[in-house]
Amino acid sequence: MSSSSYIQELSSLSRRLSQASRARGFTTLQEAADAIGITRTAWSFYLTGARSPSAVSLIKISKTLNVSVDWLLGIDDERGGQR
Repeated sequence: MSSSSYIQELSSLSRRLSQASRARGFTTLQEAADAIGITRTAWSFYLTGARSPSAVSLIKISKTLNVSVDWLLGIDDERGGQR
């Protein structure tokens, strides 16, 4: 994978994390991080694309935000999640 492709994927992930967090009603970084069970710093890094979440963190995030991991990663255009 080229570095530009990797950067695009992180950008897409960051954008979707932000969209899903707002849709879920979280208004602060701390509020979302607490609900997910991660630090505010980690959540901030994920939102800015400075770091990408581990597989375990992606699962926690998807469950908390009620979206599928596939949607977060840009594999699927349907948000999915638990109904």
